Amino acid sequence: MNNILLVKGGIKKTIIATAICKVLHKQYPNDRLIVISDFPEIFIGLSYVSEALKSTECSYFYEKYVSELQFRVFAHDPYQDTLFLNDTSHVIESWCKMYDLTWEGELPEIRLTTRELDFYQEQFKSDKPILVIQPNECNLELPYRYDWTKDIPVEVTQRIIVEFENTCVK
Repeated sequence: MNNILLVKGGIKKTIIATAICKVLHKQYPNDRLIVISDFPEIFIGLSYVSEALKSTECSYFYEKYVSELQFRVFAHDPYQDTLFLNDTSHVIESWCKMYDLTWEGELPEIRLTTRELDFYQEQFKSDKPILVIQPNECNLELPYRYDWTKDIPVEVTQRIIVEFENTCVK
């Protein structure tokens, strides 16, 4: 069986989707997991992802993954679903609920290549943890550059920065 996860959105949602991939693999351990995303490189090195494709480069996709009628498609956007917007759950938990998957705290995962590790280890020499925060996507299609369904309010972002400014690498 081919499980096809379509991730529409930016790199933030794509990184979050790695947790969804873990849950899908846990629920369907004998199936192949194919991810379609604008950032397929995020899934490189993740053993639970069989294949990651760039959304613009899906030639022969139907013939390769769908024509045998042995597939499931997971293509909902958690940020545009009533479940997430009305729920106080973590976005990963809401995303799992949309697909009737059981979330047990799986978190996103980023695998760096040896070259990336070598480069960044030279750049960030510190015993402090690194905190990366992307409070909004700055969606150029929106005239006001803020999307209330998924962006962190400015006041909350500022509180996070103040909370961690002395404990993380700047």
